[in-house]
Amino acid sequence: MSTSSNIRLAVPFFIVRDMEASLKFYTEKLGFKLTNTWTPRGKIEWCSLQREDVSLMLQQPSNADHWIYDLQEAGKGVSICFQC
Repeated sequence: MSTSSNIRLAVPFFIVRDMEASLKFYTEKLGFKLTNTWTPRGKIEWCSLQREDVSLMLQQPSNADHWIYDLQEAGKGVSICFQC
């Protein structure tokens, strides 16, 4: 049995309530660069960001009854650690 792996990367995918505020945080505060966007209704609803070897994706649901909008505390139970 071969034990070699072809997995090269795991990319966190975060659902966000406010894409504009989230992008501002990741780009202006953490130094990520926008690498790809999806703008089906004229504004960014999905994007990928990268800083050095770290990538992540953000998506803001267009559906107002999405579960993310019902959460009392966004991000509760989610952790991401950047090692420098």
